[in-house]
Amino acid sequence: MLGALHAFDADHLAAVTSFIARRPSARGALGFALRWGLGHATTLLTVGLAAVFFRLAIAPSIEKAAELAVGMMLVGVGLWVLHGLRRGRLLIERHAHDGHEHTHLHKPEHSKAAPARHSIFWVGALHGLAGSAGLLVIIPVAMLTSVWTVLAYIAMFNIGVSAAMALYALILGGVLGRIADSDAARLYPWLAGAAGSLTVVLGLTWIGGTLA
Repeated sequence: MLGALHAFDADHLAAVTSFIARRPSARGALGFALRWGLGHATTLLTVGLAAVFFRLAIAPSIEKAAELAVGMMLVGVGLWVLHGLRRGRLLIERHAHDGHEHTHLHKPEHSKAAPARHSIFWVGALHGLAGSAGLLVIIPVAMLTSVWTVLAYIAMFNIGVSAAMALYALILGGVLGRIADSDAARLYPWLAGAAGSLTVVLGLTWIGGTLA
């Protein structure tokens, strides 16, 4: 339950939503969510085991640096979405099939999607280091004495995180995919632009809040 709630932190949703906006489909969205969850789990497992074996905790300076990095990452992801719109990566096309005109979103970056798939793993890894992860995972883990209990705790937490994010991504990707392949596709660049802009605003707010 803690993991599922943690998945819906604003910075998590903003980053994953922006990636999905560049590839609006249920399948692509699920892939992004699972890779994000794998990155998140990798960091938490590493830090959790370090807390048990070496009695290490995240220093406030490291946590602050991670929070600043999250803010800068959000700004970068949002600008990436907006840049894609500016370069025409999300184009509206109108075709005629059997005498009926059909509007849909043309996504020429599909063939170049590998960098985005790899990038979201590192986005998840950064999210695993920053934010409320320290309160929800690292502190309880540090109080446990059994390595197997630690592994089980982190595993269940990350299952909750990944499952909740996967469900969110499936729903959002399915909805956006339907919009992109329908006559409402003309609205899609505005939706993607809004997602990118809000992600930039959240990133700047995140940076300001961390520095304050």
